[in-house]
Formats: sequence, structure tokens, C-alpha cells
Amino acid sequence: MHRALIYWILILLLFSFQIQAEQISTNQAPSNHQTKRMPDSLNSTNQNTVLTATYSLGELLGKNPIVISSVDSTYTFYPPVPEQWDLLGLKLNLKMDYSQTLIQGSALTASSNSVPLSTIPLSQGKGAISQWEIVLPQGLITPGALPSITVTSSLRNTNVFCPLDDFGNWVKISDESTITYTYKQKNFKPDLISLPYPFIREQWPTTDQSTIILPESTTDTLISALKLSAYLNGVSSWRGIKIDTALFKDLTDKQKNQAELIFVGTTDWLQQISNLFPKMPLKIDKEGFFHNEKDEKIPADTGVIFLVSSPWNPNYEAMIISGKTKNAINTALENFIQPDFSQIVYGDYVLLPNPPEKKKVKQSDTQKMIFEELGYPDQIARGRGTHTITYNILLPNNKKPNSFDFNIYLNHSSLVSNSKSLLMLNINNIPIETLNLTQSNERNFLWKINIKGELLLPGKNTIDMVYSFHIANEQFCDPLYPNIVWGVIEGKSYLTVNFDDRVPKVPLNLFPVPFDDNTIIVIPEKMTPSEQTSLFTLVDKLSFELKKKSSSIQFETVDHLDKNTLKKSNVILFGNVLNNPMVQSAVKKTPLENFKTTGLVQKENIHPIPESNYPYGFIGLFDSPWNTHNAILIIFGKDEQALSTSVNTLVSLNPATQAKLSGNVAIINENGFTHFFNTLETQNQINMRIMIYTLLGILLFILSIGYIARKIISKFEQNKKKGTL
Repeated sequence: MHRALIYWILILLLFSFQIQAEQISTNQAPSNHQTKRMPDSLNSTNQNTVLTATYSLGELLGKNPIVISSVDSTYTFYPPVPEQWDLLGLKLNLKMDYSQTLIQGSALTASSNSVPLSTIPLSQGKGAISQWEIVLPQGLITPGALPSITVTSSLRNTNVFCPLDDFGNWVKISDESTITYTYKQKNFKPDLISLPYPFIREQWPTTDQSTIILPESTTDTLISALKLSAYLNGVSSWRGIKIDTALFKDLTDKQKNQAELIFVGTTDWLQQISNLFPKMPLKIDKEGFFHNEKDEKIPADTGVIFLVSSPWNPNYEAMIISGKTKNAINTALENFIQPDFSQIVYGDYVLLPNPPEKKKVKQSDTQKMIFEELGYPDQIARGRGTHTITYNILLPNNKKPNSFDFNIYLNHSSLVSNSKSLLMLNINNIPIETLNLTQSNERNFLWKINIKGELLLPGKNTIDMVYSFHIANEQFCDPLYPNIVWGVIEGKSYLTVNFDDRVPKVPLNLFPVPFDDNTIIVIPEKMTPSEQTSLFTLVDKLSFELKKKSSSIQFETVDHLDKNTLKKSNVILFGNVLNNPMVQSAVKKTPLENFKTTGLVQKENIHPIPESNYPYGFIGLFDSPWNTHNAILIIFGKDEQALSTSVNTLVSLNPATQAKLSGNVAIINENGFTHFFNTLETQNQINMRIMIYTLLGILLFILSIGYIARKIISKFEQNKKKGTL
């Protein structure tokens, strides 16, 4: 009896251990950006008029308040200046709050290219908000270069200049601070070599805006618009781009007059609206053929791209992508979205007779990323206190990082304290390694770090190098030496990441992971305008996150899909069970194979959904049924509003909404979630399950053998007592 009880207790413990091992989940919410439109005053037609424009620091830099917490430090920022402006001057009105423990002698100094502009004292008080006006005159502005503003701090909360505790030294510059530009408008000459400008303006203070204009609503024109939208989102600045798509007959006055324009259509349509472009560089004959300057007929399948001024507002530009045939338009479009297109063209038009050569990119299990090539040259920290140097690293979405090696080249001041000064490496806000700054690593030191594990994630990662500087020699603990300690992370530093080829098992809140440059989006042959809007919302989010890889996104209609391509790509299915029948067939090949047309889930271990709460929309992320090394994302709704709700839920920037997407399946109603759960298992969970089942089988086998052996022994003893043996 006691032995049997012990056996059952062991079995229950093993089952308990199994349940706990399977309760693993992770949540991450993406960052949020807010942008505004450029006011119309920026597009004045009078080039001799002196104009002004005012923006908040948050709009210009896209950051939270600037916090200066080091005793002696420098902070430099570069206000963006649009390419079409001749900058005449800048005026900064900084709103500041600071520590009430600061004593007399504390101050901030603003300079530009080492030329002092203004100093403001920060005396001891109640930390009241201060206004600091800084003027950058025209004489200190270099044409063609961004103006620099450097703020140098000298913060003191004690008369001892090497205090052990610097937490009372801080100044916060509000993101509501403003910068006022004084400028004149430049003349803009259309030139293809400047692409993707003017559609993407790296230094424009607000969100870019473009309108794609189509002659008619067909599948071909829709896919052209999707490719253009994906490309422009992929090369946009951190502010993003707002893209409208409209039929020519439906254009509004706002779309005509307040955005850059892209016309996409054959020469038949272009002839009908030719009165809009009296200075078009190429002529079109009655048969719809382009003719060059020599009046030679251009072949029908040759694509043409040219730039002109907008016919409705000369302060905006228009690009025309055209040709006699649909093949010509596709050739022009495929060339335009190539990353190196602007490097091989110039002037106001180009003829494109051939599609671009498809370059095969060899997939590697190792990726080396040099900081300088990622846009991070030598990074410098100066002054006592703590300084954080941040690197934003974008890894492939469709690979799982296994291990990584850091090779960090650094230099630092010889006057740092050997016992207190440190350099710390953080990955995604998790401390990894710490290095004491000593004389042995003072010059051209290589800090090698090898890390096993999965601290790096597919997609976006943040790497912080945190310096903590203290002065070793007391003779330099004096306000005369504010930057006597410093450190440099060299741009030749690099990170090597090793991957495996398993598709990352991630929740929906990490979208667009695991979708990368080998993604195909399967769409219905026909869609309503509302469904098209939802599709563009999805594509905009995916392409903005993929950046330059977005030009590789493919679009196919369900009726023309070559199913062999499904084995080679990650797949996104979009639509509903009526206009995209592939949705239903794909669901049957996932862990939700009993997912009915009404959307009811009836699978074992997943709670059935009551008929009264039938799904309004559905999002599911699974291993691809055609290739388990790829992924499939299924998005559909019972009607166009349901589809819109599903897409908006997936791409939402609301952290509260994103946090709920902790599984790989979401069932959605009009008000949000009704059910969400996880049907995916990580490899560790699968291995754990196999190990548990194996141990359980061995244990049951041993118990069975023991039971049989005991029965045999008992029978033997009984027969022996009866004298039958």
C-alpha cells in the first residue's frame, strides 16, 4: 500500500513539472512615434521672401526630454534643415527644469562649432522651470551642412568637486522646447539622381506625404501601388510617410495641392491627361508610343520614368511611371524600387528597356556588423558621471540568433579612477559585462566578449555602452577641467551574430517578426475600397519595419499564385473565406484544422467559442504548412470592417493592445479581443515534453515489471507454503 502511494506521488510530481515547463511566454511592445504635417507656409512660391517656422524639440528629434545628469558633460544635437531651405538663422527657446540641490557655480553653456552662444546659471532653488533663449546667427551657419548645437554642463551640488554621489546633479530640457527657423525658399530642379527625394526628405521636420494616382481600379494597378508604398515606407525617415492612393477621377483638392504626386499608368491614359504636363520631356504619338529627342519610336515594353513639377502646385514635384504596355510599367517600377536606382540615373527622365537583374543573396548562418557601416562612427563620452552610448541594431526577422561575439575597440583618458571608472555593456536593457577602466586598457584596447544564449532577438535590438567616469587625481577635481575624463568607442568595433535556420517562435506582439525579405503577400482578386485600405495599413507597417528589405516583398493574387513559391517564402494570407479561399484551406493545415467557416475553434485543449461570440476577425501565426522553416500569417474577417479591425489590432502602436497579443492566435470582436491563445511550442518545450514522456514511460515500465515480479514471488511463496513446490 505504501509503495503504491509513493508511485502515484511520483507520477503526479512528473505531470506537475510538465505543466510548469510549458507555461512560458514573452511580451514586448514596440516603440511609438507621433508626427505632424508640414504647414503650408513652408511651400511659399516667393523665393525672396524671408519666412519663419517653429517646431518643438520633440517634433524635430523624436525623443523624450533631454536629461543631462553628468557633472561635466556635453550633449550635441543637429536641428534638421530641409533641402529646399536657405537657412538664415535659428532661435532656440529651451524650457528647463533642474535639481533643487544645485549650488552657485552650476551652469549650462551653448555653443556651435566651438563658438560660445550663451551661458545660463542654475542657482539653488525650488527647481522652477527656466526659459533659456539661444540665438544662432547666419554667420555661424555653413551652407549645405546641418547646424550643431552643443550644450556643456557644469553641475555642482557640493563644494567638493569630486563628490561620491552625483545623483543630485541633473537638468531636464523639455521636449516642448521650440526651435524657430528663419529661411528663404530655394528653387528645386527635378533630377532623378536625387531620388527618393523629394518623396523622402531626410531633413524635413515633419512627416512626408505622397499621393499615388492611378487611372482605374484593377489588380495590376493595385499591386503597382502596393509595391510603391512598400518601397517608400522602407526608405522613409524615422518620421515615416503618409501615402494616399487615389483614382485620378476621385482626386481631392487637398491631394492635388498638398503632397508629392506619383502617376502610374500606360501612355493611353497619359495622353488623356497630357494637358497637365505641357513640358513633358517625351512626346507620345497617336498609337501610344513614346518618342525620344530624335523622334525615334521607343519600343513598347520600355518603361519610362520622369520628374516634372506638380500641375496643381509648382512647389511640389510629380513623378510619372509609364510605358505603352503593362510590362513596360512593371519594368519601370521594378527598376525604381531597387536600392541603387538613383546611382545609375540622372536628368529629368530615364528609359528602362529591361527589368533589373535579380541578385541572389546567399543566406549565411553568420552576420558581421561593423558599427561604422551601421551609421555609428567613433562615439565619444566626456566629463565625470554616467554616459550612455546607444546602438540600434536590426537583425533578420526570420532567423533565430544563437550566440554573438563583440569586438569593441576603445580608448579612454589616463586620469580616470582605476577603482571606480567602468564601461558596462547592456543588451535590450539587460546588463551583460562590465570592464574596469585602467591603464592596461587605456589605448587601442580590444574588449572581446563572447556570449552564448538568446539575449539578442530577431528584428530590433538595443545595445548600450554605459561609461561611468570618476577622476583619479584630486588635483584635477576642479571646475577648470570639466572634460578631463573621456572615453571613445571606435567605429571599427563590430558584432558577429550566429543564427540557426529555424523559424523564430514568437507571439503576435513581435510582428513583423518572423517576416523578412522573403515574404509573399497573397491577396484576393477583388477587394472593396475599405479592404484595400486595410491592406495598405498592413503593408505600410511591414515595410517601415523592414526598411530597405521592403523592396523584396512580393504580391500575388490568389487566382494567379504559383504554389511552388509557397515553399520558398514566408506567407501572409489576407482577405476572408469568400474572396480568398486559400485562407480556409491554409487554416485546415495548421493546429486549428477544425476551424470552421463561422470561425469556431473545436480543437482538443482549446476551449470552444460559444456560437453567440463567433469571431468578428481572426489573426493566426503558424509554421508554414508548405515548409516548416518558414511562417504563415493568416488575417481575415467576416466582412470588411472585421478585416480592418483585425489589421489595426495587429499593427497597433498601443502598448496595452500589443501586450494582449501574447500568443500566436487572436479571435477578435467589434470591441477587441474575445480569445487569444498559443498553439506554438518552442524547441525547448518539445524536448522537455519528450523527456518527460520518456521518463514517465520508463517509470511505468519499471512499475509494471515490479508489479509482475511481486506477483510471481507472491505466487511462488504461496505455492511453497502449500507444499506444491
